[in-house]
Amino acid sequence: MLLTHWPQNETLDWGKIFSAMRRPYIFDTHNFLARETIEKIGFSYDGLGI
Repeated sequence: MLLTHWPQNETLDWGKIFSAMRRPYIFDTHNFLARETIEKIGFSYDGLGI
């Protein structure tokens, strides 16, 4: 669950995070991340907000 839109979240190694998760799902409460990029890695992604 991504609750903040801090710039540090953009530079995280999402591929490494994906590999470490049992159920790779992101709930982005600010639509901060690029859906296409995150889904290309393999995450299930839901965005909420503007």
